Amino acid sequence: MQFLLLFISILPFFEIQDTIYSYAISGRIYSNFQIPFNYAIKSFTFSNKPVFSNLLIFEGYNISSPSISGTSPEENLLLFDGIPLINPMLGYQELSMIPKSFIEMLEILHSSSPLNGLAGIGGAINLIPSNEPLKLQFSSLRKAINLGSVHNKGFTLTFFYESFADSFPIKYEDIDLWIKNTHDEKFGLFSKFQNGNILFIKRKAGAPGPLGSLSKGERYEFLMGTNFNFLLKNFNLELSSTYTSQTYNSSGISDLHKTLFLRGVIKGRNLEAGTHVYGANSTKIGKRIISEVFGKILFTRKLNKNCELLATLNLNYNYTFKAISPNIAISLSNKINYNLYNFLTISLNHRNPTLNELYWPEDNFARGNPELTPESSLNLDAGLRKITPNYYINLYSFLKKIKDGILWIQEDKYLPKNFALLVHQGAGLEAVLKPGKGPFYVEFDLNLQKSRLNETPFLYRPTLTLNSTIGVGIVNVELSYIGKRPERVNSPKMLPPIYLINLSISKNVVFGDKELFVRGGTENLLDINYEIIRGFPNPGREIFFEITIKRRT
Repeated sequence: MQFLLLFISILPFFEIQDTIYSYAISGRIYSNFQIPFNYAIKSFTFSNKPVFSNLLIFEGYNISSPSISGTSPEENLLLFDGIPLINPMLGYQELSMIPKSFIEMLEILHSSSPLNGLAGIGGAINLIPSNEPLKLQFSSLRKAINLGSVHNKGFTLTFFYESFADSFPIKYEDIDLWIKNTHDEKFGLFSKFQNGNILFIKRKAGAPGPLGSLSKGERYEFLMGTNFNFLLKNFNLELSSTYTSQTYNSSGISDLHKTLFLRGVIKGRNLEAGTHVYGANSTKIGKRIISEVFGKILFTRKLNKNCELLATLNLNYNYTFKAISPNIAISLSNKINYNLYNFLTISLNHRNPTLNELYWPEDNFARGNPELTPESSLNLDAGLRKITPNYYINLYSFLKKIKDGILWIQEDKYLPKNFALLVHQGAGLEAVLKPGKGPFYVEFDLNLQKSRLNETPFLYRPTLTLNSTIGVGIVNVELSYIGKRPERVNSPKMLPPIYLINLSISKNVVFGDKELFVRGGTENLLDINYEIIRGFPNPGREIFFEITIKRRT
């Protein structure tokens, strides 16, 4: 079993402009891991619900959204193999639209606005899809199938399907409840070819609500994303789009929301220019369009044989706000010796208000605020990496200071305002150990952080998060901990810590040019119905069995 590089990849940082590029290598570690960014690559190989210490997933049963180092989901960029999954009304696309069985790895890049001009105060998350001919998964809660085919000219087409259970029991504050209408069924196609990729997903699910409160709700969703790259003489043309359609039916009322995000970029050697269009047609906010243009300059310089400087200036002009958002990054990468590196990045990042925040109509509970202005932040990321053929260690620290933060506050009704000073600071350790050629490996991931909202604790952000995986031969054990989290604003009440134990047994069988991978086990061994955020419980123990046909390399 090869598990040498779940965290390691080569990231050619001169190419980080619109999408995140990396190459996961098995069997050996490269010695030129010279990246001036806080970056990690993480695997879904051994867990359907992995815990990543500086990436917190706010999970309900069929809704989930990402937070990088304490930031809000709207402040992060989510991509699927380079396709920007942006919902202009929400500001982000929730992760649960993508079947977890179809995600093989993910990349996390902190403080990414200067690189692409999009929401990136927290950073960017790139979901890397599975590329296997066949994968089947059955469990006590879900069923999934991924069926892919590869042609000689590099064209890949994959069909995927996943469904969740209909309902599940939980114990909530010592009361036995039965959570209903948590069903979720989705299917889609993903096609990858020489000049880009296309993603289609269609889903039917129960409308998410605290403790299943929307017991008769339904939502029907469709997503289509594209990303095309063309070489035109001395420059590249990149075209990306994301279209979403959501229909919510509850209590005899139906709401329809359609959104569209368009991105076009002309890219030269050190210069690029482009435009973004955010649009929506909704029964709530009507027809809305926001557009912006941006230009970027990239500067690199070798300071000495071991130290390199990368500077990026990205200016965004938004026609709605009549404002320029400067996104600047100055990054240093230094090779201390053969396998020891350090990095430092100082950057200015931004996030535009969402269409919901700007234009939500006044109802019984809330109203939007068209006077909102973009958020801005000062980010600092620094770290030290040690790489040998048998282990990888990454020590990192971060500071994200967000001014004019947008939050919904309760006056006569809930109203979004630019009033918050959000400060997220912390440090962490990522490590992978695989001594020799034996069957033993260890993965460890720790994050300590403090998130403050106007000098008070920011809700749902734990101070301590850790995850560790131990593998001995065919047996893998994953131990995860998410610390106490503030449950309410300006309240001492805390959500209890989460302890998760996942256990799996896997075996590879080789036949011809293919490899049969069989895995089975249990997740959430302690059978705890936990909540990462208040009112959205997750189901308990899940027993699973999985078969994958892999291509031999």
